[in-house]
Amino acid sequence: MLGNKNGFGLAELVTGIFVFGIVSIAIINLSTLIMNMQTYSRYRESATLAAQKQIETLRNSNYTSLTDGQTIDFTSELPDFLPAGKSATVEISEPQNGLKRADVTISYPQGDDDKSVMISAIIGELGITQ
Repeated sequence: MLGNKNGFGLAELVTGIFVFGIVSIAIINLSTLIMNMQTYSRYRESATLAAQKQIETLRNSNYTSLTDGQTIDFTSELPDFLPAGKSATVEISEPQNGLKRADVTISYPQGDDDKSVMISAIIGELGITQ
């Protein structure tokens, strides 16, 4: 009886399990990478929004309260979503009379690296309308 064989042999079964394992590992690695990238993107977005909010707060504050060389630490105002070890500062300078420059820097750990968001804005004596 050399007829039709039904089913899988041991070699086909082992090969199938091996291929399925490789594909499964690739899918798991890809999904982990995507989740990490989404988290890192949310960190950056949160830091950027916090920096923009601080600039708006400074624009709405009293212009004369901003002094050349002043450093403002607003780490406590950062969102809790950002990982521990975060920091936020504003450096005030006066590039010319009647204008103040606010350089906002927010730093946070991301994996083995430290990332930062830096935004600068010019604030006029007359406020936002200038």
